[in-house]
Amino acid sequence: MTGTALIADAEVTALVAAWMRDLGSVRRLAANTLEAYGRDLGQFLNFLGPHTGGPVSLATLRQMRPADLRAFMATRREDGVEARSLARGLSAIKSFFRYLEREGVLATEALNIIRAPKAKKSLPKALTVLEAKATLTATDELEDRPWVAARDIAVLSLCYGAGLRISEALALHRADLEGPTLRVTGKGGKTR
Repeated sequence: MTGTALIADAEVTALVAAWMRDLGSVRRLAANTLEAYGRDLGQFLNFLGPHTGGPVSLATLRQMRPADLRAFMATRREDGVEARSLARGLSAIKSFFRYLEREGVLATEALNIIRAPKAKKSLPKALTVLEAKATLTATDELEDRPWVAARDIAVLSLCYGAGLRISEALALHRADLEGPTLRVTGKGGKTR
């Protein structure tokens, strides 16, 4: 958890600390993930306190309704939080409640009804010609063994020039390269 004080009673605060220890020692989450999860849960509990009219207790958590979660998500969205961050926050909240259920503290159905917001899918951006040339130059300079540098440059050139995914380029065999055209089988078994 970050240095912000929670609007929660001592029992809930102790459970949050135990959950954070569990995430770090049992699930072995990275430090940044732990910090983000702690911050996300803290924001939820600090929203829930004033929203329900007092410090968050186990009784508050037991009586939580899907509308409370939706109100929290709506408030976060109004603050300009993007869908991906909202989804991570909801994941943290669900993780905390799964922990409480595993420990026999409480169970709630409110979380099963709420779905994570859909994040915008963006396509990767192609390199410009100058960026591609710089990448090939850097690849050559990073490798001391000439044959490895030549191999890496060939694969990168093929990916850039033919628009291949790295998995498609690495799946090519010598027989694929012997004809006048190159046929590649990509995602979904589609040949191009």
